[in-house]
Amino acid sequence: MWLNNALRNWRRRRRADTELDEEMRGYVEMLAEEKVRGGADAKTARREAKMELGGVEQVKEQTREVRAGHFLETLWQDVRYGARTLRKNPGFTFVAVITLALGIGANTAIFSVVDAVLLRPLPFRSPDRVVQLWETERSPGNFPLIGQDFLDWRAQNKTFQDMAIYSYDEDFNASGTGEADRATVIETSANFFPLLGVKPFLGRTFVSGEDQEGKNNVALVSYGFWQGHFGKQNDVIGKTVELNGLAYTVVGVMPPWYKLPAPADVWIPLDTSQKGLGVRGSHQFNAIGRMKAGVSVAQARSDLREIDARLEKEFPNSNNNVSAEVVSLKEQLIGGTQSELWIMFAAVGLVLLIACINVANLLLARSAARRNEAAIRAALGASRKRLVRQLLTESLLLSLCGAIPGIGLAYACVNAATKTKTFPLPQPNPMGVNVAVLLFTLAVSVAIGILFGMLPAFQMSQRAVSRNVRANSQKGYATSSRGRLLRDGLVAAEVALSLALVMSAGLLLRTFADMRRVNIGVKPEKILTAMVQLPPKQYESAESRLQFLNRLLDSLRSTPGVLDAAVSNALPLMPGTSGYVDIDGSTDESLRKKLVQNNSVTLDYFRVLGIPMLKGRGFSQADIDGTTNALNNLAKLSEKNPSFKPTVPIEIDVVVNKAMADQFWRNQEALGKTIRDGDSISLRVVGIAGNTRQFDLRTAPLPELYWPLPLMLQFGQEPLPLTISVLSAGTPESLTKIVDQAVHSQNSSLAVFNVRTIPQIVSESMTDTSYQTFLLGALAALALILAAVGTYGVMAYTVVQRTHEIGIRMAIGATGSQVLWMILRRGLIIAGLGIVIGLAGSLAATKSLENLLFGVKPEDPATLVFACVVMAIVALAACWIPARRAMKVDPMVALRYE
Repeated sequence: MWLNNALRNWRRRRRADTELDEEMRGYVEMLAEEKVRGGADAKTARREAKMELGGVEQVKEQTREVRAGHFLETLWQDVRYGARTLRKNPGFTFVAVITLALGIGANTAIFSVVDAVLLRPLPFRSPDRVVQLWETERSPGNFPLIGQDFLDWRAQNKTFQDMAIYSYDEDFNASGTGEADRATVIETSANFFPLLGVKPFLGRTFVSGEDQEGKNNVALVSYGFWQGHFGKQNDVIGKTVELNGLAYTVVGVMPPWYKLPAPADVWIPLDTSQKGLGVRGSHQFNAIGRMKAGVSVAQARSDLREIDARLEKEFPNSNNNVSAEVVSLKEQLIGGTQSELWIMFAAVGLVLLIACINVANLLLARSAARRNEAAIRAALGASRKRLVRQLLTESLLLSLCGAIPGIGLAYACVNAATKTKTFPLPQPNPMGVNVAVLLFTLAVSVAIGILFGMLPAFQMSQRAVSRNVRANSQKGYATSSRGRLLRDGLVAAEVALSLALVMSAGLLLRTFADMRRVNIGVKPEKILTAMVQLPPKQYESAESRLQFLNRLLDSLRSTPGVLDAAVSNALPLMPGTSGYVDIDGSTDESLRKKLVQNNSVTLDYFRVLGIPMLKGRGFSQADIDGTTNALNNLAKLSEKNPSFKPTVPIEIDVVVNKAMADQFWRNQEALGKTIRDGDSISLRVVGIAGNTRQFDLRTAPLPELYWPLPLMLQFGQEPLPLTISVLSAGTPESLTKIVDQAVHSQNSSLAVFNVRTIPQIVSESMTDTSYQTFLLGALAALALILAAVGTYGVMAYTVVQRTHEIGIRMAIGATGSQVLWMILRRGLIIAGLGIVIGLAGSLAATKSLENLLFGVKPEDPATLVFACVVMAIVALAACWIPARRAMKVDPMVALRYE
């Protein structure tokens, strides 16, 4: 009701003022007439009537103040006046708006990421009930599921409404509309998408029964794959896409935002039969579950662990030490990115605070020039509250003006981030400058408008209410000691905050440099790598796999410019599979069922990648031929008599890395030792290779077991993804077309993907650190610029204020160098104070970066000294120009300066 009256009065304010004028005029006339009837003359009566009333304008103002909507009226006046004031000072307005736009834009961009990743719930139906399912083993950490265990969980649980299983993403050959291309494929059970509650953009998702063999020839495609592979055709439903040589009918297109729980190009049904999920004991699947209403994660975990305890008793060989783990899906997706995001959000907050301090200093300096205006307003009756409101309105208007380009900057940054394929953060929700982000920007703009406007407003109004215009014109706030201390303190605060950011950026830069220097165990020069996936249907026989391998290597080695070539199923920083092994004859319980990394390689793999053979030898063709014959004979005997077991296990020569030799055969010679692989096969160590980094640059080399790839292609269950490594005589990039032609000469339907050099693989493994370093470095650079501008502004203003004093000093004999040092000394004292204060803050701030650092500690002395030196140089440069200007002051001009 009040608001309606206020808006109505504000809209008809001109008419109300006219009516009030008429009412006041009538009242004065009535009083005057009464006095005339009492014997006074007309002129005297009118003057006495006005005096009795107490002043017409004052009464009118008091009447307006009690009128509903008066606040809106005066606010509109303040806004118009503030806009005129800012328009009259374009230089000041431009600097302040740009400064605020940078701070607000950075905060808005980071908040849009925080909102999408951390604050908003997952875009699923009842997302708090959706969980990720894992299994645990003897070794620490969470493991993929055993397919057969999933079937038992789904049948026996009491706490889940539904469960769905899916595979890890794999690279398939996609064809059917032109050249073979790479497609990232995930296989899911038919209930996967209904469990999540995700609707397709076009078509439908899988229906019950489509996850059985013979019925699983349908596919869902991502929005991006639909655009690129099918040209965004609306009639894509019913069309066919070939994946690894098999035809799949497209039944749906997923929405553009959908990338969960892992991004993919195509989803196809997983065969969820007993046969399709493999033998018990093989950890190879992922799973999600939807808990029943009212069930907690702890209850669901306890339920599944009871099932696993029963399975362990029933299947002691495959399920020994196997247990369940249940994690909230959101927690699983965002993982360790929470602390990283909050750190970046705090960093942009510091930049915004520095920007606010800069603008506050600008307003403090500007308030000195407006002290006469404020004093006149106070003398005319404006209260201190009214003056503060006017000045805060101006600062709010300034911050809102800064918010407009800031939103544009944020939109550009977020748009660029969403289009970046290597963006290192999960995107459970679409990122964008949405309503929530705009409301945040508005709140931040209002808050900082009040923050940087409060001090100048109170200081200026305090002086103005003295009503001594002349005094204020001669000795305003700007020249008071309190004012100088306040401005100096703000600059010191800028320096302190900037030091914290420079220190943090320096530590991440050191981390980046240290990681680049990490020895990954290979010679990175002149090596080009690429990947191919052999379709199981085309390469079902061992003979076809070996023929492809041998012909490919022969083709590459015979090409000019190629020194050598090798094939493997893993590379450094691109791990393969892992498995448990037992040391033959060992009684040490700590070495039972130890997890090792597996890599199947061709004979020349170690030579091509430059991995040193520390002891023993690599593989030989004679060894492989002998083992092949023995395994073929064993297979024939096993066909005739399934219970047949050889009296002596067949030996396969393997190579281990140094980490495995040191861990498994401490203080022993590893060469010649054997590793048991079932009852019929024994692995004999014939060589010890140098260590390579398998997962990332931060993780120390793990035990690794190298198998002969030709044997794995002959006796493996299905073809593995093959990684080609080519040693170039020149630049490795020049071999890209050669590798592509060599693969297509064997099979034109195969896609060649992940074509990279070793340095590119290293760079991709450092994506997180690269983004962190770039972002924090950019923020530190921005903070330095703002701190320099702030210091320069204060020192330049100091020179202007002390021009008269400088003239007197020079007139009585002061030299230019003495004046220079006088100005520099004050600036360096302010900067030095900021550095001292910033040291404690920097050490506290960098503690939060500990998990992001590598090879350097948060309190690293060298980085601390570097940050202090950088800040000192920036402060010196900012003070130098005003100090040089002070040297050139003409004493005669300065003595006449007021």
